[in-house]
Amino acid sequence: MKVGFTGTRAGLSVVQRKSLVRLINTIRGEVTEAHHGDCVGADVEFHDICLVREILIVIHPPLQPFQRACCVGYDFIREPKDYFDRDMDIVDETDLLIACPKTSTPVPHSGTWLTAGYARDTG
Repeated sequence: MKVGFTGTRAGLSVVQRKSLVRLINTIRGEVTEAHHGDCVGADVEFHDICLVREILIVIHPPLQPFQRACCVGYDFIREPKDYFDRDMDIVDETDLLIACPKTSTPVPHSGTWLTAGYARDTG
């Protein structure tokens, strides 16, 4: 199973991190790839969780470098794209999307919420 991830640039909350680690540990044997957007914050934490578990990592970097994390230890890297386009690629290339937004309710213009909504809409 290919797993995609989207999360806030503010990083994971303690509860989100514990839940994410528990989820990845549960599905670890089924995960063939982990995709993320290589931004500061939650993407870095997801990257590190997958890296330690030796899960193949695919990065979808943003075109704009100021929020890019430049994670190391990935297996594949896609061509940099605008945030919206690369977020859609993460959804389109994976079977499951894990979303860790900053808020518990949708926020207009939030990349995390837009990505989660696109994943929900496309099944």
